This record gives sequence, structure tokens and C-alpha cells, in this order.
Amino acid sequence: MRQKNVIWVVVLVIAVVVAAIAVFAVVRKNDHIDNHQGHNENQTVMIEEGHHHEKNSSDHDEESSNMEPSGVLKDGRRVVKIEAQQFEFDPNRIVVNKGEIVRLEVTSQDVTHGMNIEEYGIDRKLQPGKTEIITFTPKETGRFHFHCSVYCGKGHSDMHGELIVREK
Repeated sequence: MRQKNVIWVVVLVIAVVVAAIAVFAVVRKNDHIDNHQGHNENQTVMIEEGHHHEKNSSDHDEESSNMEPSGVLKDGRRVVKIEAQQFEFDPNRIVVNKGEIVRLEVTSQDVTHGMNIEEYGIDRKLQPGKTEIITFTPKETGRFHFHCSVYCGKGHSDMHGELIVREK
């Protein structure tokens, strides 16, 4: 009889653990969806084959063409240093030119974060104190959302930014 009680307790513990994992997965998925919604009323969100690209009005396109590129040009590459910390990227707006090689040097200042730019297939884990080098060449102009892809605490869903790719 005692053995049956032990088995039922083990089954109950396993059921509770599975339920907790399921609840965590749903909460995390909802947080991820909230993080991908547009934050500007003038933006139209276009979702194509799982990609999130924000197409803006012509006023915003003119504005981005007048912005100076971020970082510095070094050995033919646009080098941009980014710091990640709860719950922001600094800078959270990155401006680069279409067709130039971009080198992001991203460092987490506190806990493990992530850097996700879906349109470029970028999703890097950022370990505290370690600089991750992310290199890519943007092929189209526009505004692209990026966000932290590793849950980093209560303000995780506020940790996002914008990559602006402009004509040279």
C-alpha cells in the first residue's frame, strides 16, 4: 500500500512540473508577441513568411535619409558598439547605409541577454561581460525591429530597438 502512495506522489509531482512548464511557455510566448507589436502609430506592420518589417510613411523615409550613420567607418566597415542591460539597448536606434558591411559589437553589462534582428537571421546570446561580434550587409532600406531574445527579467518586453537602413 505504501508503495502505491509513493507512486501517486511521484505522478502528482510530475504533473505539477509539466503544468508549470506549460504556463511558463504560454507567458513567454505572449511576452514575445507583445514585444513584436509596432510602437508608433504611423507604422504599418508587415508580416511575411514569419518576418517582421515595419514600412513607414514617406515622412519617415526622408527623416532616415537625413540621419547620420551610427558608429564609425573602420577598414570599410560600419562599426557600432552597443551595450545591453536591463532593460535597454544603448543605443537603441542604429543607422547604417544599404550595402555597407556592418559590424555590431554588442556587450551585455549585467545578465544574459539576446540580440535578435529577424530580417537578417540574427539571434545571438549575449553573455555578461563578453562582446559578441555580429557582421552583416543590409541589402534593402527600411526600418527593422530588434529585441532581446533571452528573458532577462520583468522589463524584458521593453527591451527593443530599431535598425534603420538608408540609401548611401
